[in-house]
Amino acid sequence: MPLIAGRILGFLLICDPPERTAAELSAALSASSGSVSTNVRLLMARGLVSKTTRRGREAAVYEVRAEAWAEVMLRRLEAVAAVNELTHEGLRLLSGQGDRAQRLRTVDAYYRWLATEVAELPAKWSAAKPR
Repeated sequence: MPLIAGRILGFLLICDPPERTAAELSAALSASSGSVSTNVRLLMARGLVSKTTRRGREAAVYEVRAEAWAEVMLRRLEAVAAVNELTHEGLRLLSGQGDRAQRLRTVDAYYRWLATEVAELPAKWSAAKPR
C-alpha cells in the first residue's frame, strides 16, 4: 500500500468527526488532490473506506468502514485456502517425489496447518466484537 494511502487511512481512523472530504484530507495531510483522489480510490477498492454524502455538505465524504477489518481478514483466509489448493495440485503434478516435492510438502504442511488454525477466527470475532 502506498505511503499516502496509509496516511489517509490512519487519519480517517483518528479524526473527529470520523469523515472527511478529499479537500480536507489533502489539507490535513499536505498531499496533492490528485494523490488523495488516487489513494482514496485504492482504499475504496480494497474495501477499507467508503464514500458517502452528508446532508448540508456539497462534497462527498470518506470514512473507514466499520466492517473493513473482518472483511480484509476473510479475503486473506481465502488466499490461504487458494495457496493450499495450489500446493496440493503441485504435489500431484510432481508425483510427491524428489527435492522439489519435499520443498513443496513443507509449504503444503504449513498452509494446511494455517488453514486449520484460522478457520474458526471469523466466528470467534463475530462473538467477541464490540456491539
